[in-house]
Amino acid sequence: MLNRFLDVFSSLNSQGVKYVVISGIAAMAYGVPRVAEARDHDLPRPASQTSTAGLLFEQAWQRRVAMSYKDQTFFVVSRADLIASKRAAGRKVDLEDVRLFEGGT
Repeated sequence: MLNRFLDVFSSLNSQGVKYVVISGIAAMAYGVPRVAEARDHDLPRPASQTSTAGLLFEQAWQRRVAMSYKDQTFFVVSRADLIASKRAAGRKVDLEDVRLFEGGT
């Protein structure tokens, strides 16, 4: 799935855009198995476009995690912030991700 976003990450990084990957793509980056296709709100967002339940961008940016995939670095919301945002969203898929993050079976 991350293959689909390598060019996006490269472009954002080359332009110096502050972004963090959130939602389903972030969950996958942390190893949560997902089979659903990514939606537009899963794409990396610049600070001016972020409005996500349970997250404030500047705080998320300060706690971001740099990850690398196929030699491309990208920034992901911290694990704690991702869990908080998924709890705040409260959708079934988000709560399932939280359960998986917390070691549920």
